Amino acid sequence: MAKVLKSPTTCPLLLQNKSLIDALGYIDTEWNDAEARIKAQRQIEKEMNTFTPNLNEYIAFLPDYTPTFQNRARLLKEWKRVQAQVALNAIDMNRYNQHSIYEPSRKNVGSARAWKQANDQMKILIEHRHNEVLNLELEQKYVSNVWKCKVAVLEQLQKEYTNEHTNRKAALDQLNQERKQFQLLNSKKLTSYRRKYEQLLQKNHEIEMACKAYEMGGAKRLKTIA
Repeated sequence: MAKVLKSPTTCPLLLQNKSLIDALGYIDTEWNDAEARIKAQRQIEKEMNTFTPNLNEYIAFLPDYTPTFQNRARLLKEWKRVQAQVALNAIDMNRYNQHSIYEPSRKNVGSARAWKQANDQMKILIEHRHNEVLNLELEQKYVSNVWKCKVAVLEQLQKEYTNEHTNRKAALDQLNQERKQFQLLNSKKLTSYRRKYEQLLQKNHEIEMACKAYEMGGAKRLKTIA
């Protein structure tokens, strides 16, 4: 298990934006400059525009997919129903509603078939109510133990995840501390390299300007001699 730091150090840039990762987050101060941030963002967007295909059209070139289901009629019919967003009415839940009980109308009061349908509907509703009562009795008898088991499992998972989170956070804090110490230890050297780099750029610019001035002066002398 990694050693937990008493005062964990977090990169300032990660505090500002967790999706941003800077290799020198503890000593890189250029990001504090608004112009530098805008310039960096423009460079990122410019690079993203070179992606092929474009991020907004990365699947547009793919053809539309239409399954054939090996020409199986039932699957094709169901696929068309889903595509048309038609509700599935294969199961009629209204038959379990108490309002579904009815007597045959006066017109069919003498019809044995109508009375049989009404009787069958009554049997369905009675069986449904019986199942509801049975489920409630089973719930009353066993559900408390089921929930106790579920709570115990969740508590164990929560304990394991907490330990894992603690270990990972400790390892991350240790890594950040090492990164900070390493960057601060070498910050003077990096700053010196950066200063030399800027001086070389300035010197190259001065040499370039001097060369242009010399070329222009040479051209003028040639014209004077001519």
